[in-house]
Amino acid sequence: MVSSKLAAGAAFAGLILFAAPAFADPSDCVVNVHMKRGTDSIEYTGRLTHERASCDYHFKARAGQTLTWTLQGPATRQTIGYPDGNGDGPGIPQSIPLQQTGEYVFGVSADLMAEGAFGRYRLRLTIR
Repeated sequence: MVSSKLAAGAAFAGLILFAAPAFADPSDCVVNVHMKRGTDSIEYTGRLTHERASCDYHFKARAGQTLTWTLQGPATRQTIGYPDGNGDGPGIPQSIPLQQTGEYVFGVSADLMAEGAFGRYRLRLTIR
């Protein structure tokens, strides 16, 4: 009887340990990009700090479109995640052909190897 209680307790503890990473970190920055109908650009402002050193911008696009981005602000690194789960970066071009239909993730993070990695930034995304 004791061993079954221990086994059940161990299984429950394992479930909690397994499930813990699924909870979002309160310092995460995730933005769902929604452009107004008839527009192809949107601008965001953000702030990179020691506590929040990155932000992910999720957007949907069709194969054949092109993402163009500009960023003004601190020293940053950009990445892009593709609908199939692959990604590129840091060091991506400012114009990226989107070859898949689905959800993309454009990531902005502080360049911790450079001076001036934290502060306010302005990001412009254009999808045509």
